[in-house]
Amino acid sequence: TTMPFSYSIFPFVLLLLAVTLAVAEEQEDEKLANAIVDWIRKEGGYFSSSLKIGRLHDDPLNPLGLFASQDIEPHESLLIVPHSTFISLWDEAAEDEDDDDSDEVYVQNVCRLAQKLDVELKLGNDSYYKPFVEYIQNQKQGQIPATWSEEGKQALGQVLPEDSDVIDWTKRHFADCNVDETVLALTVQRGYDTALIPVWDLVNHRNGNALNTENDPMYSNDALQVRASKNIRKGEEIFATYNECVDCRETPWYWGTPEILRDFGFVEGFPQRWIYLNQDPEILFEIDQNDDGELEVEWDIEEDGYGVPDDEGIAFLQSELKRLQELHFSERGSVPQHEWNTILQYHKACITAISEAVKSAVEYHQEEEDTDEL
Repeated sequence: TTMPFSYSIFPFVLLLLAVTLAVAEEQEDEKLANAIVDWIRKEGGYFSSSLKIGRLHDDPLNPLGLFASQDIEPHESLLIVPHSTFISLWDEAAEDEDDDDSDEVYVQNVCRLAQKLDVELKLGNDSYYKPFVEYIQNQKQGQIPATWSEEGKQALGQVLPEDSDVIDWTKRHFADCNVDETVLALTVQRGYDTALIPVWDLVNHRNGNALNTENDPMYSNDALQVRASKNIRKGEEIFATYNECVDCRETPWYWGTPEILRDFGFVEGFPQRWIYLNQDPEILFEIDQNDDGELEVEWDIEEDGYGVPDDEGIAFLQSELKRLQELHFSERGSVPQHEWNTILQYHKACITAISEAVKSAVEYHQEEEDTDEL
């Protein structure tokens, strides 16, 4: 039997409708982002004419970012964001007296900043930060694992170690913060501990050779100033670092690829940093891809560094690798597509990183033994 024409085109109509809605959302997002640029300039800030707002490959599924609209020279000014446009705690921010207080202070500051954002969101058109607030209000919900569907959380939970807080950090750390979880998630995803900074939060993350910006501390002078750190060619994306920044302090030593997934909802490209602080001794390594496409593992072998895992550490990594390799995700079920894609990508990244780390650690100790025998 031939399917009636009206039924045969129904799936195509649904697909066309979905694409149309995605394009409309993309255009609205870009319109609001450009309105922030206009506002920044009116406030005395600067947005280089060598920059444009867009998406990688013009794909509506990719996040907004900044791109070079023409070649940019090293040290060329890209952004100047006045402090007057920050949604910030300023003098209200708690400060840690020593390293033992840092987690507690971080939680206090994020909670206070989320409460401050909540006030501005409720003010809406009456907010002094109206262009920034409108852009934040337009952000899709469910971008980070803590706000995913229950099915997505369960699937990702199978990949994560038992002690991970990637999917339940809001409940673990912010149970006493009197603010909606969505606002809390937006604050962490778009903020810098004590401030939400317009335009700067459009710059996506990469470390290593892809990183192409430098900036002054965010509270220095009267504005955040961002410059090119190297030659940037027309069409290339502008990148900042989310965990090795000038204001990041000790963050690189406890905040790596899993934490970036937790706080921002994506799996970072190479180089990646993997940190296991609940092991004894603790394990930290970086994995990167060289110019020939080969993967290389780097250990922190400075005098006071984490070192290379001993037999016990290698056994832990091997056990974790075996657990991950035995996980098989064949059917998506009711998990939303973007969550499913992220889960598969993260699962693959874990297996790749740990397998390369095990191989590198074994080779390192073997070379040490061979040297001792000589």
